[in-house]
Amino acid sequence: MIGNLRAAAGGLTVVSVVSDHGFLEVDKEVHLLTAFRQRGLLDADAAGHVKSWQATAWFTGATAAIRINPQAPSGTKERVGGLLEELVKDANSGLARVLSGDEVKRLGAARKRRFWLS
Repeated sequence: MIGNLRAAAGGLTVVSVVSDHGFLEVDKEVHLLTAFRQRGLLDADAAGHVKSWQATAWFTGATAAIRINPQAPSGTKERVGGLLEELVKDANSGLARVLSGDEVKRLGAARKRRFWLS
């Protein structure tokens, strides 16, 4: 394909292949939403479609932003925070760090998220 592009462009054109995404080897899968389901923070039907949620994760690359449902019961943020801290302490969880909402705001990212994971 690249050879065809170079041939079509002629000898005076430079063809560069670039990417806006870096790639690293994946050696650990993180099943964060499974942990949320096990703690009753997320409910799904047999097909995996979400029926209700108190907290969820929005994944991007090797990070995730945690969102607390505005209609969630009082104390949900603390429950989620406790779960995340447990997971970070577990060397097999795949989570390295939890940033609090205040830390996320200070860094200027995803202002409405309560936690950010890496």
